[in-house]
Amino acid sequence: MRSILIFSFLLLNYSYAKTQGLPFNTAGKIEMAEVIQLDSINNKSILYNNAIVWTEGFPSNETKITHIENDPVAGKISCSFQFPVYIQASVGVLKKINGMITYDCTIEVKDFKYRYSFTNFIYHYYKQDRTYKYVDAGKTKKLEDFKASGWQKLWNKHRMITATKLETDIKSLKETMQTVLPSPVKEEPKKKEVKWED
Repeated sequence: MRSILIFSFLLLNYSYAKTQGLPFNTAGKIEMAEVIQLDSINNKSILYNNAIVWTEGFPSNETKITHIENDPVAGKISCSFQFPVYIQASVGVLKKINGMITYDCTIEVKDFKYRYSFTNFIYHYYKQDRTYKYVDAGKTKKLEDFKASGWQKLWNKHRMITATKLETDIKSLKETMQTVLPSPVKEEPKKKEVKWED
């Protein structure tokens, strides 16, 4: 009976997570990952350069790269991102920051394919300091946590915003990775004019 209850609880949590767009891996962590086969690009270096272009073209709205490591030999890029979440959806100076979401991304390339993984999603609490500036409060919460006592509605909203942002980021990554730049046109060397009199 107990195992049925545990299974039902896990199934309910999984279903709830799926409705919020944040899939869980087998280790119970939120992870958005996929292996993509590209028949049109057979060169690892092209895919690696495309991944660099994607990271350099970042951020999407308000997202910043806080750390990046490039390994062209292994064909691997590891980076960390962050973006703010707000108490209300006002614009400009009226926006009140509630916290910062951080997460990690890994992109690995091989001939004809690449894989990406977005994981390690953490919410960082923010507070106002004495000068009314919003700063990191030094407290964190994993996005795997479903409950947020006293602010559940806002917590659910932060998780949904994260899922939406990641869907946008993954879409732009896929578009960039499929890019095949045209080969530069080589100019033929000028022929030396040969005169009969010479």
